[in-house]
Amino acid sequence: MPSSTDITLAASAARTTSGTGASVDLGSATTALVEVLVTAASGTSPTLVVALQTSSDGVLWQALRAANLVSTTGRTQLRAPGALRYVRAVWTIGGTSPSFTFSVAGKALVVYATPADIDALGPAALATESIS
Repeated sequence: MPSSTDITLAASAARTTSGTGASVDLGSATTALVEVLVTAASGTSPTLVVALQTSSDGVLWQALRAANLVSTTGRTQLRAPGALRYVRAVWTIGGTSPSFTFSVAGKALVVYATPADIDALGPAALATESIS
């Protein structure tokens, strides 16, 4: 079971232009599992793309994960393994007179092993001999 901490990368607010959320220190976590929750969308052909960026120092940022293009209300989950110490959300809003009310929040996870790790490395025989 992974250890987790709640994180908010962008509080719920109406936004009409592209922007960047606050930097969040993940500490020892290496995976961000967040939800982009869009509760209102308006304008002519409005579009929203939310991406996660990561940084080891909070100064130089690199892409971590992007969500699909959104044009209406709904929820999109982003699982972003491989995060460095800091993470932030960036969003691009397009269309004619667009407005989106959305938030980006979730969990910072310390993942000890993934199913792929177990498949690749295999569990030790003694550790699993009593498991049916």
